[in-house]
Amino acid sequence: MLGHYILWKGGIQHGDISVSNLMHRNGTGVLNDFDLARLATPDNPYHRGYDRTGTTPFLALELLTPDGQGGKVERRYRHDLESFFWVLAWITACYDNG
Repeated sequence: MLGHYILWKGGIQHGDISVSNLMHRNGTGVLNDFDLARLATPDNPYHRGYDRTGTTPFLALELLTPDGQGGKVERRYRHDLESFFWVLAWITACYDNG
């Protein structure tokens, strides 16, 4: 998650944290698939709601509200962090012994 944070601070907002976009290699986690990522600019630091969609089961709950779907919610770093939490919950519930 440190790499994700560094990218976010650099203006690269992934926006699609999901099980299929995370890999494990040689003891290191890797975030891939930046096709829905957005480059933040000083005049537009956040994108709103569904202007770039993510994987629904892993989206932050606030983005699933009517305001979030209507583009009235600014996507923040905490939304991606919540997506990481939902990925962890998914993996914990779906996998047993590898």
